[in-house]
Amino acid sequence: MRKLNSILKVENLTVSFSDGKESTKILKDVSFSVFSGKMLAIVGESGCGKSVTVHSIMQLLPKNGKIDSGKVLFNDGGNEVDLVSMKKYGKQMRAMRGQKIGMVFQDPMASLNPTHQVGKQVMENLMQHYKIPKKEARDKVIELFKLLGIPDPEQRIKDYPHQFSGGMRQRVMIAISMICNPNLLIADEPTTALDVTIQAQIMDLMKELQEKHDKSIILITHNMGLVAEVADFVAVMYMGRIVEYGTVRDILNNPSHPYTQSLLKSVPVMGLDKNQKLATIRGTTPNPKDYVKGCEFAGRCDFAMESCLTRDIPDINLTNSHQVRCLLVEESKEVIAK
Repeated sequence: MRKLNSILKVENLTVSFSDGKESTKILKDVSFSVFSGKMLAIVGESGCGKSVTVHSIMQLLPKNGKIDSGKVLFNDGGNEVDLVSMKKYGKQMRAMRGQKIGMVFQDPMASLNPTHQVGKQVMENLMQHYKIPKKEARDKVIELFKLLGIPDPEQRIKDYPHQFSGGMRQRVMIAISMICNPNLLIADEPTTALDVTIQAQIMDLMKELQEKHDKSIILITHNMGLVAEVADFVAVMYMGRIVEYGTVRDILNNPSHPYTQSLLKSVPVMGLDKNQKLATIRGTTPNPKDYVKGCEFAGRCDFAMESCLTRDIPDINLTNSHQVRCLLVEESKEVIAK
């Protein structure tokens, strides 16, 4: 595998939330890399820590959220800067948001201001970071709307969010995140509120932005079928940990963590009997407040051993690009070695 340049490296990121009485770890030693011009999909069930991870990167945690330790190293034109070390509302971090790193949120109607024309909302992000004439900013917005497939952009920039369909509103959100030409784009469940046809259009658009304009993308999703179509790398999360990380080929052809295997088995396969029954993962995700020694997935795993509940779980390197956090894999490798 040829050497790739990383635009973002998350190293041992630990995040906790407080309810005023006690603090609960939500992310635990999360580490992964995002490579230039590639798409990383972070996948897992709801509540596994996907959105907390990207909100931590952007320093957008709520008041009761706190980064306890770890680094978020961003490659800013060859200079590696630690986003965690920046003040949440300081000048450096404000410059990063929008200008260097763009973010597309899940619900465009909740993110757009209903009282402002969409063109002005996109222009606002551009003019906040660059001192350019209003006409030049307007022309850039029109040009970007054309690129994103928004018809009649000269007129549509004057419209309000309620005058757009759900899919077109999401294109406006992508425009806001892209207008400053950031190197990294974070998309947090960008198609959840859209119907299936529009979902496909939005993901085709994002893949095109990645490939034709050399954008690096972090995609947050629980849709493993979507991951297979668009991602280059995959990080599988469970209970605030990365349990498996690798190329999309690694994850699809050799899923090694029982949780990854279970997620893939729950994806419907086209062409099979319409009455096919999808596999389900037994049990429910534990409450983050409940301390779990060993593997957090052990209580739902069909292959769990007694040691899974008592031992520290190592990260196993299967290849240079493929890592998994699982005792079963460790024992399998030991048996093969013998």
